[in-house]
This record gives sequence, structure tokens and C-alpha cells, in this order.
Amino acid sequence: MNKFKKICSALAVSICFVLALVSCKSVSFYDEWHEAGATIEEDNCFKLLTVDEVVAKRDAKESFVIFIGASAIQTTTNSKAVDLVSAIQAEADAVNYTSKVYFVNAKEAMLSLSQQKDMKDKLKINEINDSYGLVCVSYINGDVYFDTSTIKGNNIPDQLKRFVVDDSNEISFKALANYVFENYPVTE
Repeated sequence: MNKFKKICSALAVSICFVLALVSCKSVSFYDEWHEAGATIEEDNCFKLLTVDEVVAKRDAKESFVIFIGASAIQTTTNSKAVDLVSAIQAEADAVNYTSKVYFVNAKEAMLSLSQQKDMKDKLKINEINDSYGLVCVSYINGDVYFDTSTIKGNNIPDQLKRFVVDDSNEISFKALANYVFENYPVTE
């Protein structure tokens, strides 16, 4: 009977270990956005950065561009972000872009206003919310050069006018993606 208890205990410990390993598996960018409905392949053009990594790059006075957004897994009204991620990937495929673009996942920040404020403050951006779909921010020598969330009605900053579709006051993420592909490619 004592041997049976040892075997059962060892089996229980093994099962707990396997379950712990399986539950620790992180969800990849592809898994999250594909499940949300984005048309992307597992080998996509996005490279995830954390907010702290962006702050470190900014503090190091680097020049780079980030896209910020949350998949529909966390927020049910964010199909615009899913569509924009798909459009950026489609443009990367169309121009045979083989590098990456930086992406910051705002999924957790969208859970509360205080987390959104913290993210905005750390990234030095104007806004982060579902109504923008994605936010694109350009840092030049560590300073914000443009932030697409600053567009309000007809008030379009000069740095963003070249990305506006006709007189619609909407940003063409296709044009913006090409700008990023050409000027800020990320190699792994």
C-alpha cells in the first residue's frame, strides 16, 4: 500500500509539473492577432516591444517608430486595430519587406484608465484607446516627432500631413507603413 501511495504521489507531481509548463506558454503576437481575426502569417512583420524597452530606446536617444494597439481578444470593439494590422502585413507582403516593425501591445493597458495613463506617460504620447485602432509614434533622437493620436478633426500636425488620405483627415496606414519600412527597418 505504501508503494502505491508513492507511485500516486509521483504521478500527481508529474501531472502538476506538465500542467504548469503548459500554462506558462506565452501567447505569441501571431496567436493573439490571428485569433482576433487579423490576416497575418506566423512569420509576420511585427516585433513586440514592451513599454520599458521603448523607454530604454528613447532614453538612449534612438530614432525609431512603434505601432501601438490591442487585439480584439481583450476589447470587443477593436476590429479597426485588427484591420490595420492586417493592412500593414499585406503591404509588407506586397513590397517583399523582410525586416520587422516595432509593435507595443496595449492589451493590458486597455483594462483600466490608470493603466492607459501610465502607458501614455511612459511613451510620451497623447492618447491610447480603441477609437484610434492603432497609434503610430515616431521618435527622433529619443523625442516624439509624431504621434497619430494627436489628430483631432481638421487639426493635423505638419509631420503627419503626408500620410493623410485626400481631405479625409484619416491616416493612410499603408503610406505610413511604407514610410516605416523604408526609414526604420528593424532587423532581428
